[in-house]
Amino acid sequence: MTATVQLPEHGGIIHLTSPATDPYCVKTEPGEWLLLIMGSTKPMPANSTANAIRCITAQFEFKHSRRDGSKSWTSQDGWEYPFAVRKADLALLDKQTCSYPVLVLPGGEQITTNVSGGSTPTGGWCDFLPNITHTCVNHPSAVWQALNAIAVKHGSPYDDYQTFAEREARFYAENRGRWMGVSASRSEQYAGLTEVTCAVDASRDPRARRRTFLVPQAQYQSGGLPWVLPEPNDFRELA
Repeated sequence: MTATVQLPEHGGIIHLTSPATDPYCVKTEPGEWLLLIMGSTKPMPANSTANAIRCITAQFEFKHSRRDGSKSWTSQDGWEYPFAVRKADLALLDKQTCSYPVLVLPGGEQITTNVSGGSTPTGGWCDFLPNITHTCVNHPSAVWQALNAIAVKHGSPYDDYQTFAEREARFYAENRGRWMGVSASRSEQYAGLTEVTCAVDASRDPRARRRTFLVPQAQYQSGGLPWVLPEPNDFRELA
């Protein structure tokens, strides 16, 4: 029988036991839901994706190892399908899988996620499993069908899920030409550019309400005066 650990809704660090000589843990975020972004290099049939929130065109990068130890990368077009699932329906495989925590579905099917992590002070490894998580590409059809069976198309916090690129495009569409408040507390000079922080009150995206840019000096006046959001190519964003 496969050993698993229930995925908690309260979040926190899950210590997995195997192997005990090399401590491994997974840190999760609090919340009832997990949005799994499943990827495929071929379009998936309706019986596997009927409960996906949407279908998104994507490009995947694949790493290949040569016999001499060197690496190479290739790209391939494909599709991403976001599935909203309650954490109560998911468990973690109790096994060390650094950067690739494995989720176990109620029927025993396994989904390999693709996340990031880091070393711990005790010499172990801890992965971070956020509430929006990408998976490895091209899982077997049985996994897709099992996930589709427990996914919720409507009624989760992710009903209107958008990719990062889509949120960026919406930010510019909603705010282009609007006046921004500028804080010049760090107006350091970078070869003709000035670093400024913008408080974007007009944006409905909380992530976009405070941003730091390198702005050409010709477009910026010191003293905290308003500043108009330029076209995306007119500046280089720092954070």
